[in-house]
Amino acid sequence: MLKIRNFDGDSKLLISTWAAADGLGNVILLAMPFMIGAFVVQLGFSLSEAGMILSIEMGMIAVVSLAIAPMMSKLSRSHVAVAGAVIAVIANILCIYTTEYESILWYRAISGLGYGLALAAGNAAVSSAANPARTFERKMILFGLYQVVLMFSIPFILDTSGLKGFFAVLALMAFLLIFLVMRLPSYEARSVEDSEPNERQLSDNNSTVSILAAAAIILAMSIYSLREAFAWAFLERIGDSLSISAQSVGLYMAIASVVGLVGPALATRLREYAGAARSAVLGMILSGLVTYGIVVTGNQYFYISMIIVWPLIYYFSIPLIMGIATELDSKGRVAAASAGALQLAYSLGPVVAGFIYEKGGQNVIGNVTLAAMLVSVLLLLLACTRITKETAVE
Repeated sequence: MLKIRNFDGDSKLLISTWAAADGLGNVILLAMPFMIGAFVVQLGFSLSEAGMILSIEMGMIAVVSLAIAPMMSKLSRSHVAVAGAVIAVIANILCIYTTEYESILWYRAISGLGYGLALAAGNAAVSSAANPARTFERKMILFGLYQVVLMFSIPFILDTSGLKGFFAVLALMAFLLIFLVMRLPSYEARSVEDSEPNERQLSDNNSTVSILAAAAIILAMSIYSLREAFAWAFLERIGDSLSISAQSVGLYMAIASVVGLVGPALATRLREYAGAARSAVLGMILSGLVTYGIVVTGNQYFYISMIIVWPLIYYFSIPLIMGIATELDSKGRVAAASAGALQLAYSLGPVVAGFIYEKGGQNVIGNVTLAAMLVSVLLLLLACTRITKETAVE
């Protein structure tokens, strides 16, 4: 059987999992609005062409993460993450030397392959922690700090060095992060005498419960993220309709990211008091109400206030949901698949939101946002119920 190597506490996992899952796996998600603008302004691509590039890259990240998730119990997380980082380095270097749309489209798809491998490895590795939920909460603090840095630095890099300079920075970042993701935990063979029953040796009833719970948590994450993407896709456009400049929106988001650093600490306290399931449900409901307020508001000050609290709720919710995913599967497959589902939802969000907006307008998007919130909450409750029943059976 396979066994996770022992580590002296979760702190040794924190930096390496952040480097793989966020430093590599989520950098394009955070840079997406700025990259779309740069493709349009600096290279003369149409808005649809620029959106297609990012949709393909984000989609590749998601598909790769989802595809490799079932294999994470048999693969070395460090090897997978290093391979992903190397691919990202090569793809970003290739992007420096071309301005052709088709070439950039292919190279960004290749970079998505690399980032997807790193994302899957990083999120799966969190399951190696003694307390996965707490590790996710601490990782979200690092993610928040990372977002603050990127919100300020990416516009500056694109303004002073252009897309070529930006791709060079992405390549350098991926190269430097190799030295951190090398520290991810790996699997090693365990002797036959030390073998224990694995998932395939569980009873059919328990296996069915695990599959249902895994499907529910992955679908909950997908719908949760798709709803978030509705607001993210139109964030700048809604601000423009309220006479708020794109630069101001970026500044408010940077400030909000700092405020959001409180979120993981709140998640820890509430999880200890009310339990992970109730806390995660509360986070889903609050985030749904915030995104609903963003997409339907016609008031400038209300819009700004929702932007400020949005990362706080997001940083509160995500570690709780991902913590439940890691509790469900200690080998990290469900966590890796959930992270892939998040990326897939964000890649589809602009397309779905644009279609809904064209057909029904802003109020319809608001109604769909509320419906998505309710469905994701029900799926999360289903997953938690199944996990509770499985624990009782065992």
